Amino acid sequence: MTLNRITLKNFRCYREAAFSFSSGINLITGLNGVGKTCLVESVGYMSAARSHRAAHEKDMISFGECEAGIAAAYFGDGRERLLEAFISRSARRRLFSDGVPLRSSRELLGHLPSVCFEPDDLELIKGGASARRRLMDSALCQTRPRYLSLLSAYKKLIDGKTKLLRQSGKKLYWKD
Repeated sequence: MTLNRITLKNFRCYREAAFSFSSGINLITGLNGVGKTCLVESVGYMSAARSHRAAHEKDMISFGECEAGIAAAYFGDGRERLLEAFISRSARRRLFSDGVPLRSSRELLGHLPSVCFEPDDLELIKGGASARRRLMDSALCQTRPRYLSLLSAYKKLIDGKTKLLRQSGKKLYWKD
């Protein structure tokens, strides 16, 4: 997949903006506070229908506005494709692929895979395995959408096992 352009309307610090990208490496530069991180966030949102920065989608809508929109044109499956997202303060988000409404954010996975790495992610190198596992799970969910349902089922099984062990009231001791 190659991202060709992204158009933003009322997204974070952008009232209206459009960015074009080349098929090679793209370098995003600018002074502090001009919106570089917001641009990266918008690309990430179009990859997984979630932000790496915002706890709530409404936080991504420009101050004083009711709705934000993102349109990402990319080359995939041998042709140019279009993903669109509309985030509202008063309604559910709406996602589209080539003009066709998506029933859930899971259907967005795999269209425009991306990985975001920021300074806070140095914990991936310095910290424990759980942060690395989360990054790998995120990447696999984008490249293999079926992995998300398998991961969800696995987490439910682990939670069930943990609950049963806690209910048993027995202390488990491991000997080496």
